Amino acid sequence: MRIKILCFLLLCYSTQQLKAQQAGFFHTKGKEIISPEGKPFLIKGTNLGNWLVPEGYMFKLQNASSPRLINQAFTELVGPAEMKKFWKKFQEDYIDFRDKYNVPVYVGETGENTDGWVDSFRVVCEQNNIGWHFWPYKKMDNTRGIVSFNKPAGYDSVINYADASKKNFQAIRDLRPKNTQEIKAALDQLLENIAFSKCIANEGYIKALGLNYRKIE
Repeated sequence: MRIKILCFLLLCYSTQQLKAQQAGFFHTKGKEIISPEGKPFLIKGTNLGNWLVPEGYMFKLQNASSPRLINQAFTELVGPAEMKKFWKKFQEDYIDFRDKYNVPVYVGETGENTDGWVDSFRVVCEQNNIGWHFWPYKKMDNTRGIVSFNKPAGYDSVINYADASKKNFQAIRDLRPKNTQEIKAALDQLLENIAFSKCIANEGYIKALGLNYRKIE
């Protein structure tokens, strides 16, 4: 089934590429993006960051790390009425260069989140004429991406070793799993699982991006 999906996607991609070239749109040629003038085009830009999703470190905060905690702390300081005005002004002024310099705005990356959040954020971006780029494409045992892949058997040993505190070489020797063949097998299986043909499409996430999802048997 996955092979059929891949073939279908490649067919759609090839058709769209041909139409793009004929209509004078941007299109790809091998590893390059080609402009309507037929020249290689290199995307350049910067990430908005901290605009619709305020982050604690951007405000020099350590413990108040999420939008909710930032708003809670600020509200406790000045009250809800003042914070309502603050966030409105914040969103208006944080990216005012778009109107001032007449340039487009593009969100280069977002953090992973729930399907509901992704859908709402995408809609807000599009309502404000802001292009978007959601992260990530795929993750292990995680539906917060377009596709996911299964965690290999024995991979927990890799996680446990990597996350353990290793203060010296003796600790490394003591913590290193005795059966290295199982570790190698887990890593080999990881390389197999990340292939597109082994990945699992996440229907909810794909629909949250405003894309059509059609399961091909």
